[in-house]
Amino acid sequence: MSELRTLKNKDLQDYYDAKFEMFATKGWKVLQEEVDRLLETVRDINFVNPQASLDFRLGQQDMLLWLSKMRDICDTAHGQLLDDQDADEAQPE
Repeated sequence: MSELRTLKNKDLQDYYDAKFEMFATKGWKVLQEEVDRLLETVRDINFVNPQASLDFRLGQQDMLLWLSKMRDICDTAHGQLLDDQDADEAQPE
């Protein structure tokens, strides 16, 4: 069994712990399903006119994509921080 790695910066680790707890909830799963449905409605930009409407639709799409990828983003960032911390600890002084 592998040891659970944590960041030495307690505030930063608490931040990620709170995010990961949120991702594990039923509410997060429901939200992600709703975001996926909304993304389907804003993906098709072929018939959007005028330019202001297109800009608005693209903004919606950007925000929904960010929200849909939040878990992956946090997993990647947290893993990178842990790897950096491990590399720093492995450096001879």
